[in-house]
Amino acid sequence: MLASKALLTTAICLLASPAFAGPMGISEIRGGAMIDDVELYSTAPIWAVPRLETIHLENLDTMSFDVLFDSPDLSSVVAKPDIGWFNWLLDPRPLVGVDVNFKHESMAHVALNWHVPVGDTGIFIEPELGAAIHNGALSGAVAPMRNLGCRALFYWGVNIGYQINDNWSIMATEHHGSQDGLCGWTLNQGLNYEGIRVGFKF
Repeated sequence: MLASKALLTTAICLLASPAFAGPMGISEIRGGAMIDDVELYSTAPIWAVPRLETIHLENLDTMSFDVLFDSPDLSSVVAKPDIGWFNWLLDPRPLVGVDVNFKHESMAHVALNWHVPVGDTGIFIEPELGAAIHNGALSGAVAPMRNLGCRALFYWGVNIGYQINDNWSIMATEHHGSQDGLCGWTLNQGLNYEGIRVGFKF
């Protein structure tokens, strides 16, 4: 466990170095603490809202870390070089991330992140969509562990934050992974993480 923490800390410090981030095309790094074992409402229009009664501070045992990359310019691979494919999708940033839980399941994800500023207020909203893998049980789990059905999951996330200055931001974050019934609805308990994170842009 100590070796894993040391390795993760070293990786974070390396990625946080501007000399390393620039050539790698890294746009931003984010990290913070998350609460796991949160349940979401399953009915529209509040299906993504967490159930307050399932948010417990004793489950504040997850460290969340994301690396966001510059939105790639793919104009050179299309017939019209003045049009970038990612521009059609409002320039999302690719990201890779982990939610490392020290008691229950952990999840790693890859996704696209759409940054939507709310006017000139400094407030922003960011939906994310992608895929995830986890180290939890597929079936036969004993509570509080979860039956997840598939090793690979659909992933979505959302950040609601405030841009403090050109470099720093703070945000409330929700991450969700589930297999959406592909491996059976009774094995689709899903993973949810809710927390507060800070971001640093290069």
